[in-house]
Amino acid sequence: MNNDKISGLEILRHGNNYFSIKDLNDDIDISKKRWNILLEMLIDDSSCIYFHGIELNYTDDNLTNIVSWLNENILVDDSDTNNLLFKIKASSILLSRNLVSTLWNYYWSPSLIFMNDRKYEDLLRELIEGHFYVKDILEQIEGIKIIYMGAERDVLWLQHNFEDLDQDIIGQALI
Repeated sequence: MNNDKISGLEILRHGNNYFSIKDLNDDIDISKKRWNILLEMLIDDSSCIYFHGIELNYTDDNLTNIVSWLNENILVDDSDTNNLLFKIKASSILLSRNLVSTLWNYYWSPSLIFMNDRKYEDLLRELIEGHFYVKDILEQIEGIKIIYMGAERDVLWLQHNFEDLDQDIIGQALI
């Protein structure tokens, strides 16, 4: 495993196309500048980006306002399973990242999904509605990068199905 550091972040490679990124100082807060390089790299070459949230930690009126502000198109909104998927503009991730970070914290398992081709949007929706795992999504949709958080609040996971992205991530970690 590779163990590189970039501005307070520890990047561990767990195999091909699979990384954990640990914040060495605090819980994950994607609104901080230290995430700029990674998010800009993931946004590059992505034609569409989605927010996916599973299992709300809590809800209030602010959640509805944030989703209304950030969403370009809601694809899944299942209140029974607290499963939310919507298209989000790249500019919202770069310019309204405080809102994205606040939304991120509402969910036990939030993720951002970066796709190269919108033609897979219906398939993504079907997989999310079917509660498929990241591994299944990566196997069925070409040109996809997913960052997500699980139980560890100080670790962000990155999985993708690109051949050259691993070198880009490791290269950025060494800058």
